[in-house]
Amino acid sequence: MADWQHERQELLAYYDRLRGRALALEEELGAALNSLDLVAALVRARRALEVIVIEEKDAGRFFGRAALLERELLPAFLALAAGPARLLALVGPSGSGKSSVARAGLLPLIKSRLPCRLLTLTPTHRPLDALAQALARHALAAVTDPAPRLALLLTLRSDFLGETQCFPAFNALLTRQGHLVPALDEPGLRLAIAEPARLAGQPLDQAVVDLLLAQSLGREGALPLLQYALSEVWRGLAAGRPPEETLRSCNGVGGALAGRAQQVYDGLTPDARRTARRCLLRLVQLGEGGPDTRRRVAIDDLLVEGESRPALLAILRRFAAPDARFLAFGRDAQGREQVEITHDALIAHWGALRDWLAADRDDLRLLARLDAAARHWEQQGAAAGLLWRRPDLDLCAAMPGARGRR
Repeated sequence: MADWQHERQELLAYYDRLRGRALALEEELGAALNSLDLVAALVRARRALEVIVIEEKDAGRFFGRAALLERELLPAFLALAAGPARLLALVGPSGSGKSSVARAGLLPLIKSRLPCRLLTLTPTHRPLDALAQALARHALAAVTDPAPRLALLLTLRSDFLGETQCFPAFNALLTRQGHLVPALDEPGLRLAIAEPARLAGQPLDQAVVDLLLAQSLGREGALPLLQYALSEVWRGLAAGRPPEETLRSCNGVGGALAGRAQQVYDGLTPDARRTARRCLLRLVQLGEGGPDTRRRVAIDDLLVEGESRPALLAILRRFAAPDARFLAFGRDAQGREQVEITHDALIAHWGALRDWLAADRDDLRLLARLDAAARHWEQQGAAAGLLWRRPDLDLCAAMPGARGRR
């Protein structure tokens, strides 16, 4: 029995480590500036300004949401046990900090109040497969739990609420048990800016905090933009430039993200730039009446005929480097390697990407149709009757670079 318990603990620890790796794929760029690993003084300061993802382990460095958590979200979750449906949804626009509120705010509070086991997952484009795979990892723990009860905490972008109307029961449940994650107010945003740097031993001057606050407060998707501005502040400090000068040179909050993305792109060779442009456009889901958003795409689906996979990955990884973090890698339920834009703020604020989207929009629409048709064809057993014929084939042939596409 002792050996069995030891093996059980080792297996659970292993799956927890796998879960930790999966967290890096999740949004939110948002309150990333709160996520720290306290090491040496300079490293601490750099991480205070540059880290992208905030997780459960960062609860002690998560600021600005105390009232929302203690007065609204935690009581709502604890009350689920007495209700007919144990679901709590955190809803808000892109960049509002939903995932950070869930991971670094609410989950640690739940663990402190309830004996429970937490399972975190990214739904991907096949959410039921992802859920089944994640539950399978914890099947051993589940079957040994004498009183298993399941509750679901999810985060949802508010601009996708309309799509839930296709599932009336789910839509009604979200209406009853959804909670809006509002933008940080001025006191909360001030804490989120100042406290991580103070804990890291490199406090920001009050004038710098005021300047960042003035440029962020009330701005749509402010948290990811603020994170990149703080990254530039750190790089400026390391080079001996005062924060005010750095913020002016990068055009402040918003300009820092776009400027850094342009630097990465400009640092590529002309051929690599063409590849980067093609891939970045494929990583955007066209809004068609709403905002354009990011989407996950398999690496193999980005390749064109004759292209080297390692060469493609090398280009993409330039945008995923620690000093950029515009792309994130992961795997789907079948184990295929995927990539996605880390946050929609890149789409909204990088001028070059917006220009490319405007210029290539018709071709991207056609590619989206082709992707959907190809998936349907595969799902139907490669039925010959579902293959495209004229005039659709003529449209494909007329696309720029069609000869080299897979």
